[in-house]
Amino acid sequence: MNISSLPQKAVQWARDRKSVNLRHELELTLMSLYYNTCQYKKAEGVANALYSETKKLQDKEKTVKACLCLSQVYHAMGNISKARANITTAKTEALKIYTPPDMQGELDLQSGRIHLCFYSTYSIRISE
Repeated sequence: MNISSLPQKAVQWARDRKSVNLRHELELTLMSLYYNTCQYKKAEGVANALYSETKKLQDKEKTVKACLCLSQVYHAMGNISKARANITTAKTEALKIYTPPDMQGELDLQSGRIHLCFYSTYSIRISE
């Protein structure tokens, strides 16, 4: 039995019952599960779908979480420009709502990782 089969079934169950908020929470869990197990393409697919849907519904908190995961996925895949664009979007959306300290810490940590990757020389990294 695959580790992600239970969350996938739960997402499908929530979709069948037309429970949007529950499905979004389960998709966030599935997205982070895919990211943590290095299944980046699957995580990217779930995160992109979740981002576009939460953007339409104006659910800022889930939009921030989806953008953060997208940034982490693109960073892991080596696409620094997309990772940087997504962390910028996540931080912009986070300014519009109350962001808990742990979420703000994750945003700042990811932003720092992207900043380090963007500047390739050690002397530039230290001077900033």
